Amino acid sequence: MDIPFSDPLAARPTAVGPSPAVVVAAGEACASCGATLGGRFCEACGEERLGAHHYSLRRFLADAVKGVTDLDGNAARTFAALLTRPGLLTVEYLAGRRRAYLPPLRVFLLCNVLFFLLVGYLHVSMLTTPLDVHLHYLPYSGLARRMVARAVAAKGMPFASYEALFNGTLANEAKTLVIVLVPLFALLMQLVYVRSRRFFVEHLVFSLHFFAIFLLLIPTMMLVIALGVLAGRAAGADLRWLVTDKPATLLFATLEALYLFPALLRVYGEGRGATAGKCLLLVLGTLGAVQAYRFILFFTTYYTI
Repeated sequence: MDIPFSDPLAARPTAVGPSPAVVVAAGEACASCGATLGGRFCEACGEERLGAHHYSLRRFLADAVKGVTDLDGNAARTFAALLTRPGLLTVEYLAGRRRAYLPPLRVFLLCNVLFFLLVGYLHVSMLTTPLDVHLHYLPYSGLARRMVARAVAAKGMPFASYEALFNGTLANEAKTLVIVLVPLFALLMQLVYVRSRRFFVEHLVFSLHFFAIFLLLIPTMMLVIALGVLAGRAAGADLRWLVTDKPATLLFATLEALYLFPALLRVYGEGRGATAGKCLLLVLGTLGAVQAYRFILFFTTYYTI
């Protein structure tokens, strides 16, 4: 659902109409270069002037497909902004300054590829949860054990063979299914920021950028833990407890909040107190979204093999 709102970051229409026509006010400046607009496209840099139809889900999906298939040379600038200036990519995209950066979906997909290249070396299982975790450490583990017992009996194969097959299939399923986290988080943001009257697509853009960095935070967390364990070993202390679930979850939530808080401040422009409360809700929400993702991943893998 597209909900109109008043955005202090950029002047733009607040009503969604059926016509894609863009009316340019006299003397209106281009969002990217500041040149005076004479029509729909800037004559100086080619940037398109935004209209209400740019905030429809159909237009967003069309731009996303084009963005994935049309490579350009803005990757370095995009990832520098993503890593060092939380929320900037979202602000620029929503304000119509889009030519200088990669589109949101492409940023997410590139981080997705990088994440799955790294997880094999760092033994990260947060998003590629092996069967043993599904069977013993998650809220639905009882149901999972019963389902797996039936599958093993029906296939007439040793459990070890089934487990190897399941984990191999799951690794492939996870590479495409991880994008489920994005709309789940966008829906949560729609609830948290319901009074802002933002378009759902705006939350979706923020979610794509946030989960791009989310995928990079996971191997970063594992690297921090590994360095901590090595430092402890050098000092004669056993810090292997850092690898257990609760300390790792706390560390990840801390890293996530440190990035999410300034991103929310920059994009949504609310006070620090209100933003801190919403940041906490959203951090907890991501943990819930990961659990939902694991649940979906288990069932898709189960019924694939």
